[in-house]
Amino acid sequence: MTTLSLHPFEDRFVERFFHGLESSGEKLITPPVDLFESGDAYRIELELPGVSKEAIEVKLDGLVLSVEAKRERAELSDGVQKHRSERSHGRYSRRFKLSNDIRKDQIKVAYDHGLLTVTIPKSEQEKVRTLEVN
Repeated sequence: MTTLSLHPFEDRFVERFFHGLESSGEKLITPPVDLFESGDAYRIELELPGVSKEAIEVKLDGLVLSVEAKRERAELSDGVQKHRSERSHGRYSRRFKLSNDIRKDQIKVAYDHGLLTVTIPKSEQEKVRTLEVN
Protein backbone atom coordinates (compact mmCIF):
# COMPACT_ATOMS: atom_id res chain seq x y z
CA MET A 1 0.00 0.00 0.00
CA THR A 2 1.39 3.41 -0.98
CA THR A 3 0.80 6.47 1.16
CA LEU A 4 0.71 9.78 -0.65
CA SER A 5 2.09 12.77 1.21
CA LEU A 6 1.59 16.19 -0.29
CA HIS A 7 4.13 18.99 -0.09
CA PRO A 8 2.92 21.81 2.25
CA PHE A 9 2.33 24.10 -0.76
CA GLU A 10 0.10 21.50 -2.34
CA ASP A 11 -1.81 21.07 0.93
CA ARG A 12 -2.62 24.79 0.92
CA PHE A 13 -3.58 24.62 -2.77
CA VAL A 14 -5.93 21.69 -2.19
CA GLU A 15 -7.42 23.42 0.87
CA ARG A 16 -8.12 26.58 -1.16
CA PHE A 17 -9.45 24.65 -4.14
CA PHE A 18 -11.93 22.67 -2.06
CA HIS A 19 -12.66 25.49 0.42
CA GLY A 20 -16.21 25.31 1.63
CA LEU A 21 -16.78 21.66 0.75
CA GLU A 22 -17.03 18.81 3.19
CA SER A 23 -17.97 15.19 2.62
CA SER A 24 -20.79 15.33 5.19
CA GLY A 25 -22.64 17.88 3.04
CA GLU A 26 -22.14 20.51 5.73
CA LYS A 27 -20.50 23.73 4.59
CA LEU A 28 -17.06 24.41 6.06
CA ILE A 29 -16.45 28.11 6.69
CA THR A 30 -13.04 29.67 7.36
CA PRO A 31 -13.82 32.69 9.53
CA PRO A 32 -11.98 35.96 8.82
CA VAL A 33 -9.26 36.67 11.34
CA ASP A 34 -7.12 39.58 12.53
CA LEU A 35 -3.82 38.88 14.31
CA PHE A 36 -2.17 41.39 16.66
CA GLU A 37 1.03 41.52 18.69
CA SER A 38 1.89 43.90 21.52
CA GLY A 39 4.88 43.96 23.84
CA ASP A 40 3.32 41.48 26.25
CA ALA A 41 0.74 39.44 24.28
CA TYR A 42 -0.60 38.10 21.00
CA ARG A 43 -4.28 38.59 20.17
CA ILE A 44 -6.43 36.68 17.68
CA GLU A 45 -9.84 38.04 16.67
CA LEU A 46 -12.23 35.85 14.65
CA GLU A 47 -15.59 36.81 13.22
CA LEU A 48 -18.29 34.28 14.07
CA PRO A 49 -21.54 36.09 13.20
CA GLY A 50 -24.76 34.53 14.41
CA VAL A 51 -22.98 31.82 16.42
CA SER A 52 -24.07 31.30 20.03
CA LYS A 53 -21.41 31.24 22.73
CA GLU A 54 -22.39 27.64 23.55
CA ALA A 55 -21.64 26.53 19.98
CA ILE A 56 -17.97 27.61 20.14
CA GLU A 57 -15.13 25.30 21.14
CA VAL A 58 -11.56 26.52 21.62
CA LYS A 59 -8.83 23.92 22.23
CA LEU A 60 -5.09 24.09 22.81
CA ASP A 61 -3.20 20.92 21.85
CA GLY A 62 0.49 21.49 22.41
CA LEU A 63 1.12 24.68 20.46
CA VAL A 64 -1.89 24.34 18.13
CA LEU A 65 -4.90 26.50 18.97
CA SER A 66 -8.13 25.28 17.32
CA VAL A 67 -11.40 27.15 17.05
CA GLU A 68 -14.51 25.22 16.01
CA ALA A 69 -18.05 26.56 15.93
CA LYS A 70 -21.34 25.74 14.29
CA ARG A 71 -24.12 27.95 13.02
CA GLU A 72 -27.35 26.12 12.35
CA ARG A 73 -29.70 26.96 9.51
CA ALA A 74 -32.78 28.76 10.80
CA GLU A 75 -35.86 26.57 10.79
CA LEU A 76 -38.88 27.80 8.88
CA SER A 77 -42.29 27.91 10.49
CA ASP A 78 -45.18 26.14 8.82
CA GLY A 79 -46.55 28.18 5.97
CA VAL A 80 -43.36 30.25 5.57
CA GLN A 81 -41.55 30.15 2.24
CA LYS A 82 -37.97 31.34 1.90
CA HIS A 83 -37.30 33.37 -1.25
CA ARG A 84 -33.61 34.09 -0.76
CA SER A 85 -30.88 33.00 1.65
CA GLU A 86 -27.49 34.76 1.66
CA ARG A 87 -26.43 34.22 5.26
CA SER A 88 -23.93 31.44 5.76
CA HIS A 89 -24.47 28.46 8.02
CA GLY A 90 -22.35 25.43 8.69
CA ARG A 91 -19.18 24.63 10.59
CA TYR A 92 -16.53 27.26 11.27
CA SER A 93 -12.99 26.00 11.67
CA ARG A 94 -9.60 27.68 12.10
CA ARG A 95 -6.24 26.50 13.50
CA PHE A 96 -3.19 28.47 14.58
CA LYS A 97 0.35 27.24 15.24
CA LEU A 98 1.58 29.26 18.20
CA SER A 99 5.18 30.06 19.03
CA ASN A 100 6.72 28.61 22.16
CA ASP A 101 7.17 32.03 23.82
CA ILE A 102 3.67 31.98 25.35
CA ARG A 103 2.12 31.42 28.76
CA LYS A 104 -0.36 28.63 28.04
CA ASP A 105 -1.90 28.78 31.51
CA GLN A 106 -2.94 32.44 31.08
CA ILE A 107 -4.72 32.36 27.71
CA LYS A 108 -8.05 34.20 27.84
CA VAL A 109 -11.02 33.77 25.47
CA ALA A 110 -13.90 36.24 25.20
CA TYR A 111 -16.91 36.39 22.88
CA ASP A 112 -18.95 39.52 22.27
CA HIS A 113 -21.31 40.49 19.43
CA GLY A 114 -19.99 37.87 16.99
CA LEU A 115 -16.30 38.53 17.68
CA LEU A 116 -14.19 35.86 19.40
CA THR A 117 -11.03 37.29 21.00
CA VAL A 118 -8.20 35.04 22.16
CA THR A 119 -5.48 36.80 24.17
CA ILE A 120 -2.24 34.88 24.52
CA PRO A 121 0.27 36.39 26.98
CA LYS A 122 3.97 36.17 26.12
CA SER A 123 6.37 34.57 28.57
CA GLU A 124 8.44 36.97 30.66
CA GLN A 125 11.67 36.47 28.72
CA GLU A 126 9.95 37.39 25.45
CA LYS A 127 8.42 40.69 26.56
CA VAL A 128 9.90 43.82 25.04
CA ARG A 129 12.33 45.46 27.43
CA THR A 130 14.21 48.73 27.26
CA LEU A 131 17.88 48.17 28.03
CA GLU A 132 20.05 50.70 29.73
CA VAL A 133 22.99 51.97 27.71
CA ASN A 134 26.21 52.19 29.80
